[in-house]
Amino acid sequence: MRGAKVFGCANRCEQRRNVCARFVHVLEGGAAVRMLRTILLPIGLIALVVLIASLIPDRAWADGCGPGLHWVDDCPAGDDLFSSTTAVVGIDLNGDDCETVELDLTLSGPTTVHRDAEAGDQIDTEIVTMELTGGGVTLRVGNVPGINPDVPPTIGAVVEHPTIWTLADSFFDVFFEVDVPGVGLLYNHDPVRVEAVIDRVPPWNTIYLPPGDVCVDLFDDPIDGNDTGMNLAHAEHDTGPPPGGGAVELFVDSSEPSAHAEDASGSSSPPYAAMAVIAAAAVVALAAGGWYARRRLS
Repeated sequence: MRGAKVFGCANRCEQRRNVCARFVHVLEGGAAVRMLRTILLPIGLIALVVLIASLIPDRAWADGCGPGLHWVDDCPAGDDLFSSTTAVVGIDLNGDDCETVELDLTLSGPTTVHRDAEAGDQIDTEIVTMELTGGGVTLRVGNVPGINPDVPPTIGAVVEHPTIWTLADSFFDVFFEVDVPGVGLLYNHDPVRVEAVIDRVPPWNTIYLPPGDVCVDLFDDPIDGNDTGMNLAHAEHDTGPPPGGGAVELFVDSSEPSAHAEDASGSSSPPYAAMAVIAAAAVVALAAGGWYARRRLS
């Protein structure tokens, strides 16, 4: 009788050991594989995707030039997108040679500028698209949908300053179409020149202004047509902030600039520390996943 009790106890212990062994096997096998499949590998892959994406800069920044000495000389061709620009425009509706401005507008919208590669301390530029709206008025420049195809192109240039080699003179000779409710479409035959001193391209937070007073006749056709008696009395264009916001300080000497375009995190330079952390997380997650997979298959 005593021997039977001992045997029964031993049998129950053996059964418990078998249950425990199966439980441990499940934890080490199936649960680990499920964790590998549902957690570790996705984390590693997501981290790698984020790392790769962080290495691809915005096109405008990637193709930008300056600041620094003779930055114009090394500037490649490219397209610069200004996503949030603002123009202040005054129109003399009474035809009194701009003595009064009956229509004073603030317009906003995107602008795209194409620039050729540098040639002889000069970069040729063109406003290829600009469509600004405000107060029911629409101003169009370049090749935008709906503009009269006879509107001449708006050509400009960036020319290195002759004595201050960190700066350049930038200008555009602007031809436009402006759609004014109750008036119609108005065009200029004489270009409206706007200019600014810049230390980089894209020239963020830069205001382009005419070199002097403006009073430009407006017509009902971009080439011929009739003089409407109305005039453009004022024009200025603000290129707006860089992507992510921030301030840009003009760099006017040969020392390091004290302030550059800043993104929302406070620096325009790539976030190398964050990228390193992401890379390390990806490596750890993938390595752990590989270890669990090898352990499961062995």
